[in-house]
Amino acid sequence: MRKAVYVEGNEKKIILANCITKSEYEKIYKKNLVCPIDGCKAKLGFREVKKQRDGKYFYTLPNNKHVDGCPYKIQKKKRRVRRKIDNNLSEDFSQISFKIL
Repeated sequence: MRKAVYVEGNEKKIILANCITKSEYEKIYKKNLVCPIDGCKAKLGFREVKKQRDGKYFYTLPNNKHVDGCPYKIQKKKRRVRRKIDNNLSEDFSQISFKIL
């Protein structure tokens, strides 16, 4: 995410990720950034990756969710459940031979 809304009291201001530094984020913006989409109140953090050209961006903080309809809402994949194997199988699979095609 390249922009966020800085909220201080009743004042709101659009902040661009490429216009701030990590130290500015820590001193001024930390805990006061939210999603730029109207109606979405997901709290955001800031990261700067120095080895990338466009390495500054905002991200959704853990345990914060974007509202339905927000383009930044990510649909997480459901966790795959492994099936438990029954150790008491009635067949003896060690005696099965396979035909090579």
